[in-house]
Amino acid sequence: MKKYIILLLLSIIFTLSINSLAKNNAVYTIGAYDEAFKTHNPVTKFGPVTASEIPPTLPKTFLEKDGNYGGGEAFRTIKAACDALKHQLTNGILPNTYAWHIYLLDANWKPGTYQLHPNDYRIKQTVRVLKLVKETC
Repeated sequence: MKKYIILLLLSIIFTLSINSLAKNNAVYTIGAYDEAFKTHNPVTKFGPVTASEIPPTLPKTFLEKDGNYGGGEAFRTIKAACDALKHQLTNGILPNTYAWHIYLLDANWKPGTYQLHPNDYRIKQTVRVLKLVKETC
């Protein structure tokens, strides 16, 4: 009986540790994916794209001066993503005609992101958008 209790406690501790580690490595982003999620379509966030491969649907305001796309924005916390979303809406960087939210990406912070500019982190490669985590900031 004691063995089972010890095994149960160890498995709970292990599960909590994994969940904590996953949260510390989580990557969040800003997006407007309501329609895609409603129809259960897979949703992806682009990593870096060269100017010659930019899809016509990508807004020009998302591009760097050289015409390249640096990759989807990456944030360590939901709060940081919300702060960025508010700033971008207020300053006209993102159009307020879309329903912008905060989403969790299928990425881990350290291996999955890079710093494009000071305080501007991006995802290194195209990844799945897993779920909506904050509807209103």
